[in-house]
Amino acid sequence: MKTAIFLLGLLLLGSVSANKKGGHDRPDHRPHPPIEHDPVKRCIKKDNCLSHGWHSVCAKDVLTGNVGAFPNRCYMHCANKALGVHWEALYTYKTSRHCIRHWLTDPACSTCTVTPPEPEHRPGHGGKGGKGGKH
Repeated sequence: MKTAIFLLGLLLLGSVSANKKGGHDRPDHRPHPPIEHDPVKRCIKKDNCLSHGWHSVCAKDVLTGNVGAFPNRCYMHCANKALGVHWEALYTYKTSRHCIRHWLTDPACSTCTVTPPEPEHRPGHGGKGGKGGKH
């Protein structure tokens, strides 16, 4: 009986040892994320610009004179990583839901004017002509 248990123990130790050796010979097949070579895209991903909100920024490239819009200051900061540009913020404005979803696909969402738009006046929300509260 003792010899049977001893042989069973040796058999188990041998199988565990064989499994450990087999694991080292196999190549690592885990997928590795692709390395991002574009400094702007790398910055947007690293700084997690998507989490910085959607208070859009109208900015001017002081080197070329171009004017453009960014979803938030983080995107503008990362755009400055590209060679030959230096964006400076002109003003911020509220973004429509359409432009949040289609910032790069709709050209109207990535453009702005040099002068800020007039703020909307909604009755009952302060400003001229009322106390600012509900009646």
